Amino acid sequence: MRAVLLIILFLLGGQTAGALAQGTGQSLFTTIDIHENGNAFWTTEMRTLLSTKSGISEWNLSIKDTNKTKKELEDFSNGINRKIRSAENYSHRSMMARDFNISYETINIQSDTYGIIRLSFEWVGFSLYNDSRIIIGDAFSEERMPSSNDVLIIKIPKGYDEVNATPVFDRQDGNRLIWDGKTYNSFAKGEPNIILQRKAIVQEPFPFMIIVIIILIGAGLFIIWIKRDYFWKKTIEGVEKRQNLDMKTVQTGEVTSVTMGAPAQTGADIAEGVGEVKPAQAGVVIALGEEGDQTGEEEETYSGSFNELPDITEDILGDEEMIEKYLAKVGGQAYQTGIVNESGLSKSKISIVLAKMKDEGRIIKIRKGKENIIRLVMKKKEEEKGTV
Repeated sequence: MRAVLLIILFLLGGQTAGALAQGTGQSLFTTIDIHENGNAFWTTEMRTLLSTKSGISEWNLSIKDTNKTKKELEDFSNGINRKIRSAENYSHRSMMARDFNISYETINIQSDTYGIIRLSFEWVGFSLYNDSRIIIGDAFSEERMPSSNDVLIIKIPKGYDEVNATPVFDRQDGNRLIWDGKTYNSFAKGEPNIILQRKAIVQEPFPFMIIVIIILIGAGLFIIWIKRDYFWKKTIEGVEKRQNLDMKTVQTGEVTSVTMGAPAQTGADIAEGVGEVKPAQAGVVIALGEEGDQTGEEEETYSGSFNELPDITEDILGDEEMIEKYLAKVGGQAYQTGIVNESGLSKSKISIVLAKMKDEGRIIKIRKGKENIIRLVMKKKEEEKGTV
């Protein structure tokens, strides 16, 4: 009961509270947790040194007495309500207290044992507040005497800075302002007076490194895109070049006939301008012109193998005779397109027949510009018979 009375004396600003606490080996710690809405949550903790076994036993028995606990809580709430009325008269503001609570605890600090009584409540309207400032002080309507035995702690809300405190606190621990009597041992009415200012929200500039990274990524993507187009262009050019090389092989020397997929034939393999084109993979032929110039133009030839040709029929034999007669009629040579026009047969059919005749040595194909000249080969025996 005496301990609770000591706490009430301190909260009411009694000047003898510190002396009483010091004389009985007791210490008071009052923490005022300031809320942004102007309310405050008060917690007052009295620590009593239990120096003897009998003192510890007596303490343990007392905290189990529920009737005693109810009476102490009632006395505490009545004392605080009287304090609230005094603060209202001093500040000319409306206030109230609520949510009273009392608890007990036994703790060991080094080799000493302490009994703790902890009383708490919420003080509604404890401080003045607006959008950016909280002003604390007008609820302290009585003088008080802080000391090492009755420490006052004011905990400021997150997002606020202390811009003025009268008297100046003895020390600061994070967001806790602490008065322990080392610098000032008395508070006048309205003290401590504290002004809290909301911290300015500084819009941090967009991090420079992020801007640099974004620029680098953008530049990298752009380069990749450009290189992609360049690579694609080069790929297409390479394919076209290979195709052109396949269709147009330019070689110096005596190449007269080159077939795709087959080795080039030299002049040694060809007698008197008659070169053998192996038809297994014929498709594009490079041939010497009439003057021995390589034209490299595409020649329409049969692209299959003679092994795949249909059996020689009277039809084909008739076509060969028809071509020979036509060539003899026009002086021994004619353009292949002229043969197609004269015969009325399809280009592919004429190609097959001419390929067979060329293979048999009956005709010679000579590339002239974009066309083939078909020249009839006269057999020596027939010429000899004709001269006898």
